[in-house]
Amino acid sequence: MSEQTRPEAAKNLWPSLKRLLGYGRNYRRPMAVAIVMLWLTAIAEVAAPVLVSYFIDNMVAKNQIVLSVTLLLVAGFVALQIA
Repeated sequence: MSEQTRPEAAKNLWPSLKRLLGYGRNYRRPMAVAIVMLWLTAIAEVAAPVLVSYFIDNMVAKNQIVLSVTLLLVAGFVALQIA
């Protein structure tokens, strides 16, 4: 077996990919919704640790725990985990 270079491998995959995309032509809207939902899920997974680090760095480290801000951060964290 000889190894193919990347352009050759991509050229060999294109007919299969083109045929596969042809099957999805009737499902453009559901596929677009699925892609957007995947992006939102990725953003939510990154946002949860950012919220926790913000809480630790700005509230706990400075010993300034405000109840309203804490509840807002907890609600945001829970919403991201549920979504």
